Amino acid sequence: MKTAAQFDQFYTEQLKQKIDEFEARRVAITTRFSFKKYGRNLLWLLVIAVTLIISSNIFPQLPEQVAFIIPVIVLYAIAAPIYILVKRSSAFSPIKAEYKGTVVKGIVEFVHAELSYQPSEGISFEDFNMSGLFDRPSGYQSEDLVAGKIDDIALKLSDVKATRRTK
Repeated sequence: MKTAAQFDQFYTEQLKQKIDEFEARRVAITTRFSFKKYGRNLLWLLVIAVTLIISSNIFPQLPEQVAFIIPVIVLYAIAAPIYILVKRSSAFSPIKAEYKGTVVKGIVEFVHAELSYQPSEGISFEDFNMSGLFDRPSGYQSEDLVAGKIDDIALKLSDVKATRRTK
C-alpha cells in the first residue's frame, strides 16, 4: 500500500501540472460561454425595452413596432442559455476524456500496478444484477471501470446509474 507521502510526491511530480492545465482550459471555456455575460445582456435588453416602451408613450412619433422587441428578448432569454449549455458541453467533452485518460488513469495505476482503468467501459448488467444491490432496474448505465487483482482478489469498480420506473 502506498503512503500519503508517496501520493503527495506522485501528485506534485506527475499530476499537478496536468491538473493546472485542465483547470486553465476549463476556466477559458467557462469564460467564453458565460452565464454572467448572458445575464448582463439580458438585463441590458430589458432596460432598452422598458426605455423604448416608456419613450413610445411619451413621444408619439416613435413607431408602435417598439413592442416587437419583447418577443426578441423572450427568444434570447430562452435560446441563449440552451446555446451556452450545448457549446459548453461540446467544448468540455474532449477535456473530460483527456482528463480521464491521464489524471484518473494515473491515479488508478499509482494505487496498484495491477489495476486498470477503462473510462468507456463499466460493470456488465449481469454482474450488477448478481450483486443484489438493486432489484430489477429498468434502466442501467455504467462507465469508468476500474478492474484488476489485488492479492489474488478480483476487483471491479464502476460508476453505475440504475433506475427503476414504476407505473
